Order: sequence, then structure tokens, then C-alpha cells
Amino acid sequence: MLGLQSVRTNWQFRPGARRIIPSVRRKVELPTMKKLPKSLYDRVKISLEKGNEFLDGDRSDRALEEFERALGFIPEPRDDYEVTYEVLAAIGDVHWFNEDFEKALETFESAQKIFGAAHQHYQPFLLLRIGQCCYELEDEERARTLLKMGLEAIGADLFEEEDPKYLELVS
Repeated sequence: MLGLQSVRTNWQFRPGARRIIPSVRRKVELPTMKKLPKSLYDRVKISLEKGNEFLDGDRSDRALEEFERALGFIPEPRDDYEVTYEVLAAIGDVHWFNEDFEKALETFESAQKIFGAAHQHYQPFLLLRIGQCCYELEDEERARTLLKMGLEAIGADLFEEEDPKYLELVS
């Protein structure tokens, strides 16, 4: 089983050099996300690392505990902190590996909402997981759309460690 840490490390989105610039010359304010104080951020990262170790060791119950502990270190409103998307993606991965696709979908969509607010684009790993959840929940049209977006963003390598059925859906 491939844990979230190795997947996330391999598939972090690297924006291209081009950005869409409004035709009217005016300053566009992008939402800014808060950064956690270093002491809290370090606690979150330690819990994420521990959770990933448990997930890699097929201990999803313990992984979920660690990821939820990490989420608990983030003050409310959590959506204001960029690190929240990483924690939610990790929690979503536990649900994914446990084949609880409804919970996984909800969690990955929440993570994408936070990531999108901060970066104004989609995160390919989240597109992959949301698309896979849609596929497993028999929403093939949405699955195809999302998986195709992930494929277009970074290519077939995104599907390297995944069941071939997902790539076949968009090929």
C-alpha cells in the first residue's frame, strides 16, 4: 500500500509559468491563507508523519487517530489555514483505503475547497482521489471529468500506483 506522504510528495502541483491575467488592468486580490505558529505547525507535521507511518503499516485506525489529532491542533476556523487541506487529504486517504468512499469523497472535496481558495487551481492528487471516489460511487461521468483533469495536469504518471481501471476510463 502506498501511503499519502509518498503520493503527496510525488504529486504536489507545480504551477506553470503562465497565469490568466484579467484584461482590465486592476489589482486582483487572491485570498490569503493564515500560517500556523511554528509550534502548532510542528505538532501538525509530527502527527501527519506518525499517521503516514501507521497508514504505510496498514494500521488505518491509528493513522486516523493521528490525522485527527493533527486537525485538532489547527484553530477554528480551520478553513483559514492552508495546512488544513493536507490534514483533510490524509484523513480522506484513510477513508479511501478503508473503502468508505462517501466519507472519503466528502473529505477530499473539503480539502480541495481549501486548496483551491489558496491557490486558485486544483490539486492533481485530490482530483485523482475525488475522481476515484466518484467512480466507486458509480458517478462515472463526474469521475471521468475529474480524472481527465488530473491526467491533463501532470500526465499518466499520476495513475502509476493506481488500479488501471481509472486510467482506462479517461484513455
